[in-house]
Amino acid sequence: MKNIWLTLLLTSITWVQANTEERRIALIIGNAVYDKDILTLPNPENDATDMAQTLRELGFEVIEGHNLDKKQMYKKMDLFEQKLHEGDKSKTVGLFYYAGHGMEVEGINYLLPTDADITYREEVSRAGVQLKDITKTMNRSNNLLNIVILDACRNNPLPKRPENLGRTPSTFGWSKLQNVATGMFVAYGTSEGHQAFDGSDRNGLFTKYLLKNIKTKGLILEQVFKYTRKDVLDASKALGFYQVTDQTNKTYGDFYFNPIEIGNINNNAIVSIQPINSSQTSSQTVNSNIKKWWNDKDEPAPQAPEGTVWSEDGKLMWMRCSLGQKWNKDKKSCNDKAKEYNWKEAKTEAKNYNYGDHTDWRVPTIEELETLIYCSTSRKPRDSIGRLDGCQTGYTSPTIDLNKFPDTTTSSLFWSSSPYASSMEYSVAWVVSFYNGNSNGISSNTRVVRLVRFAQ
Repeated sequence: MKNIWLTLLLTSITWVQANTEERRIALIIGNAVYDKDILTLPNPENDATDMAQTLRELGFEVIEGHNLDKKQMYKKMDLFEQKLHEGDKSKTVGLFYYAGHGMEVEGINYLLPTDADITYREEVSRAGVQLKDITKTMNRSNNLLNIVILDACRNNPLPKRPENLGRTPSTFGWSKLQNVATGMFVAYGTSEGHQAFDGSDRNGLFTKYLLKNIKTKGLILEQVFKYTRKDVLDASKALGFYQVTDQTNKTYGDFYFNPIEIGNINNNAIVSIQPINSSQTSSQTVNSNIKKWWNDKDEPAPQAPEGTVWSEDGKLMWMRCSLGQKWNKDKKSCNDKAKEYNWKEAKTEAKNYNYGDHTDWRVPTIEELETLIYCSTSRKPRDSIGRLDGCQTGYTSPTIDLNKFPDTTTSSLFWSSSPYASSMEYSVAWVVSFYNGNSNGISSNTRVVRLVRFAQ
């Protein structure tokens, strides 16, 4: 055993020594103050400044820009490309960080320069900078590693016109990059289609905790972002909402932002790779069993507490009953009447709820809640502001699988945690009707709620 650990230790030292000539090039852009009617953001300038300083301390050559118009952004991108092509590409790491407004229109992601003159969504393609312009530049460099960090899922930046409001695919947030090249790591400040909130500190939540973890010695790239995800989730929960970061990883090998110094090795930072215990159930097997359960009404839900069910992809755990009801494990039913809450009360109740030995229950987002709609016919298309218009004629009500969610009321609407039309007012939020399968925004009044939690 001592020989094994000695070999691991020497391997770690050799890896660090072999990369002492590594070239690290970063392009950092923070856009906060926009020329036209686009919302000013409080944190991107600080985020970019602090990220640039941290990366310089970690050996990066940094190209930095704040509040850049479109021409200036492309000029910085050209300089970045030039730097990436200098020197030995097999020892070059490229990193692009962007904080500011970002939008997705018809599947294309855009960064918004400060001179973007946009009144309608259709104008984004003309005024914005396509994210793929920078990722293609990085891919062409054939570097050892390319890292893209996007802290740009902000509120809808467009003027408050009726046609710009609501939750549509082209209102806010990113769609995940497709066909990410081998050797590239892409990190998003929040999950696809969701918003990231700036907060009241010097930095936004994502960048605040990313800076902390980047500086931590001995963490590989994946660990930095895993720890950041947990920090952001915990901090956002404390603030009354849920922000879950996301990544796409096509890298190979290990990269350390802050490697352990030779001769001063901190054993606590050395990551030991444990052999897989064949008796343990892999996540792939668990997810396969979950999917089998969703497709087979007679199968019991695997590894889920009584009265809960998994989402089809195994990422979420749902309560089978609404708040106020009690699960009857003998009859597989929900007793009593669902209790109604206003939006603020529903979120407060969720925050303090303990069920199945879990205390991290929450009100679902509208995207999550809509996945529970079951149309025995088919769904009608969304309307112009993103609302589901219910099920096609001839549907069976309730529009939810009663085998999994028995005794679901159709006389009341179900709250989501998603504010309607980018409003953060407590009285306006997205709701779902399981009477006809539609979704809409609603103000005031009391509604019922079904809680969810992340399954990790």
